[in-house]
Amino acid sequence: MTDTPIPVVTLVTLVTLTPSRLVMASKADFALQLDKLIGKTARTLRIFDFNAAECGFGSAAREAQLAAFLRTSRRNRVFVAVHDLRYLETQAPRVQRLMKLFSHAFFVHQVNEDIRNVEDCLIVADDAHCIRKPHWERFNGVALFDDPVGTRDWLNRFNAVWEQSRPGLSATTIGL
Repeated sequence: MTDTPIPVVTLVTLVTLTPSRLVMASKADFALQLDKLIGKTARTLRIFDFNAAECGFGSAAREAQLAAFLRTSRRNRVFVAVHDLRYLETQAPRVQRLMKLFSHAFFVHQVNEDIRNVEDCLIVADDAHCIRKPHWERFNGVALFDDPVGTRDWLNRFNAVWEQSRPGLSATTIGL
């Protein structure tokens, strides 16, 4: 017998994403697309908003959705950058609970004064999906899914905002 190599056949499946772009015109559209976006998030969720009040952080459903996402992998992360922390501090105890349970993975920052005039809302998931509203008070905007090329500039924008922010909400309280 000779030692001839046995040919190995490898099947490669190429996954082709079909980008989609959806226009949002109402609060209901925004909520629906945000649920869809978080549902598609596999690794990293980034949120930039005025105060994140319209992101549903006060609801049990959103808390459960985010907790399930964070439990999926210790590598999963949520980054939230806001102008105003008051809503998250006083009206979103579920966010504080998530921050305590997942202190390694859930971060809330406040943007610096230098960029306080920025008024849009931006949510980026996994470098391939995003929601963008030109103004945080309005619900008209666009949602991109399975579009890493279309999302790249918004991801870069979020990263620039994050660099211009500082930790704003802590998972622990220190008393004297």
